[in-house]
Amino acid sequence: MNKFYLEKMQKNSDIQYKAGYIYTLCTIASLGNLFYGVMLTIFTPVQDYFLTFLYPGLGSAELGFIIACVPIGGAIGSSIAGETTSRVGRHRLIVILDIITIIVSSCSLVVNKGILIASRLILGLCVGFNSVVSPLYQIEVVPNPLRGLPGTYSQLFMTGGIFTTFVIGLFIPGKAGPQSDLWRFLFLLPAIICSIRLSLFLTIFRFETPKYLVLKHREEEAEKVLAHLYHEEAIKEKLEELQIDRKIESSKGKKMTVLDLFKPRFRKRALLGCFLGLLQQLSGIGCVGYYANQIFKQGLEDPDHSHVPQHFSFYMTLINLIVVALSVGLVKKIGRKFLTVTGLITIISCHLGFFILGVATHDTSPVSKYLILIFEGAYGFSLGPAVGAYLLETLPDVGYSLAVLCKWIGSILGAQFFPILVDAVGLDYAFLLFAILCCIGLIIISIFMIETRGRSSQEVDELFYPKQTDNKKITDSLLAGHMSNDML
Repeated sequence: MNKFYLEKMQKNSDIQYKAGYIYTLCTIASLGNLFYGVMLTIFTPVQDYFLTFLYPGLGSAELGFIIACVPIGGAIGSSIAGETTSRVGRHRLIVILDIITIIVSSCSLVVNKGILIASRLILGLCVGFNSVVSPLYQIEVVPNPLRGLPGTYSQLFMTGGIFTTFVIGLFIPGKAGPQSDLWRFLFLLPAIICSIRLSLFLTIFRFETPKYLVLKHREEEAEKVLAHLYHEEAIKEKLEELQIDRKIESSKGKKMTVLDLFKPRFRKRALLGCFLGLLQQLSGIGCVGYYANQIFKQGLEDPDHSHVPQHFSFYMTLINLIVVALSVGLVKKIGRKFLTVTGLITIISCHLGFFILGVATHDTSPVSKYLILIFEGAYGFSLGPAVGAYLLETLPDVGYSLAVLCKWIGSILGAQFFPILVDAVGLDYAFLLFAILCCIGLIIISIFMIETRGRSSQEVDELFYPKQTDNKKITDSLLAGHMSNDML
C-alpha cells in the first residue's frame, strides 16, 4: 500500500510541473557546459597561429603541457567539487565560478607564456567545478520524467561550445598568416558566456535547488522554489518526497565520503561510474577533439596551406551537435543502455575501419576522415548524453564527482600522450587501441549497466541494492504519517 501511495504521489507531482520554466532554467545552467566545451578545444584552432606568430619557440612537450593544463585543472576541480558544492551550495558556487572565469579569461589575452599556462590551469579548475555543479543543479530541479534532461543538455551545450570554437577557428589564420587578433575574441568567449549566466543567476534565477534547501532544513525557502517549478497542487507532494529523501540520507549517520562509495550499497554503481567516466575519453573523443586539425592534415600534399583540416573539424563538430540535439528525445524515449551499446558498436566499427584502411593503403585514406565523422555522431547519442544521464541518475554527489574526475584523468592521458603514441606506433594503431578499449567497455556495459529510464532516485537505489530494509522502513513510516494526515 505504501509503495503504491509513493508511486502515486510521485506521478501526481511529476505530471504537474512547469515545463517551460524548467527547460529555461536548465538552459541557463547549461551555459556552464557551453564554457566547458569552449575550453576543451579553444587551443585547437589557434595552435598553428600561436606556434608561428606568438610563441615560435614553443616545443612539442611544452605544447602538450599547455593543452593538458585544462584537463589537469578540470581533474582537480571535479575531485573537490562534490564536497564544495555540498558546503557552499549549488547556486552560490556557480556565481563564484562565473566571477573567477570572467576575471581570468580577461587576463588570458596577455601574450605571455606564464600567464597563458596559469590562466588555462585556473580556467580548467573552473571547468572541473562546472562539469559537476552545472548538471547537479539541473538534476535537482527537474521532475522524474525529465531526469535524462541534465545529461543530454550537458552534452548538447558542451558540444555547442566545441562547435563554436571550430566555427571561429575557420577564420583564424594558420602558419601561412596573415596576423590577426581574432584569437583574442575566442579567448574572451568564456568570459562572455559566464557573464550571461551570472547576470541571470543574480537577477531572475536567484534560488538554490529545492533538494539542497530541504537537506539544510530550509523548507519554507524550498516551498517557494518549488512554486516556480510546479503547479500549486503538486508542491506539497514534491516537498514531502524531498523530505523522504532527506530522512533516508540522515539515517545513514555521518556525511558520505569517497570511501563510502565502495561499501555494498554503492560499490557496483561507483565502480561502473568510474569506468564509464574513463571510457568516455579513452574511446578517442578527447584526442580527436584536441588534435583534430593535426589528424585531418594526414595524407594532404600541402597541409600548411590547406583549409581541409579546418573544414573537416567544423563538419565533425556540426554532426556531433546535431546528433546530441536529437538525442535529447532519444534518451528519454529509448533508454540509456540501448543507446550506449548501439553507439559503442558503431564506434568500434569506425575505429577498426580506420585501422584497416590505414594498414591496407600504408597511408591515411580519404575515407578515414569520414569514419571520424561517423565516430563523432555515434558518440553524440551514446557515450556522451546517455552515459551522462546515467551517471547523474545512479550516483550521489560525491560519486558523480569521482566519475567526472575519472573522465578528466582520461582527458589528461589523451592530451598528453596521444602525440607520443602516434609518433611511436602511428595513427592507425592508435585507433586500434581505441577500438580495443571500446570492446572492453561494450562487454562491461552489457553485463553491469542497469536501465534507469523514467525511474525515481529511490527506485534506482532499489535496483542496485534491493536489501535497503532501513530505507524501506523510513519511507513506509513517513508515508503512513502522510496518509493519516490526508485521511484527517
